[in-house]
Order: sequence, then structure tokens, then C-alpha cells
Amino acid sequence: MPASLVAALKAHWNRQAFELAAIADEWRTTGLGFTNTLGGPVEPSNVLKQFKKRLNSAGLPEQRFHDLRHCAASLLIAQGVPVKVVADILGHSQLATTSDLYAHIFPAAHRDAADLMDQILSS
Repeated sequence: MPASLVAALKAHWNRQAFELAAIADEWRTTGLGFTNTLGGPVEPSNVLKQFKKRLNSAGLPEQRFHDLRHCAASLLIAQGVPVKVVADILGHSQLATTSDLYAHIFPAAHRDAADLMDQILSS
């Protein structure tokens, strides 16, 4: 896990512990990392509402929550992470699943490829 995600999760769990202390009598201990205000499971529709709200606030187009997986895979591959590693992170047993369905090519990749071909041909 990236260190920034670990830090964000720790901050979340600290806030959660604060909420628990405020309503200890009503808190349901479920062992979940993300809970509603009483410690129970989060309603999936509420997660989706918050996701869409944050997309809108950031001026981003509406998309599916699942598209975050595609984005993460594409960004990792664009940064040079081997497809095998990305497939392992995503839990794919077949590299083709990752490369065919999850790795989207950024327009700049075409420009980079053309520039590399120029370098090869002018050598």
C-alpha cells in the first residue's frame, strides 16, 4: 500500500475512534474499517452518492466507482510498472485481463512512442 494511503487510513481510524468514544453506549463493534456513525456497515448507495458529489465538486465527469480500478491500472502502466505487477495488484490471474480490459492508453503515450521512433530512426 502506498504510504499516503496508510496515513489516510490511520487518520480515518483515529476519527472513527473519536466517534466511538462519543457514543460508546450505541457503538456496534463490527471490525469493519469503514462504518456508519454507529459502527455498522456503510450503505453502498451512500458511498456512491459521496463519490459522485466529490467528482462534481472537482469538476470531473460522472463515472462508475469501478472506473477507479481502470484508472489506477492505467496510471501504473503509464508510469512503467510492469503489467505483471499491476495484474497481481488487481488480483488478475491472466495478464490479458489487465492489459486488454484495464490498461487504457493515454494520448500522450502515442506522442511518446512517435518521439522514441524518431530517436531510433535518426540514430
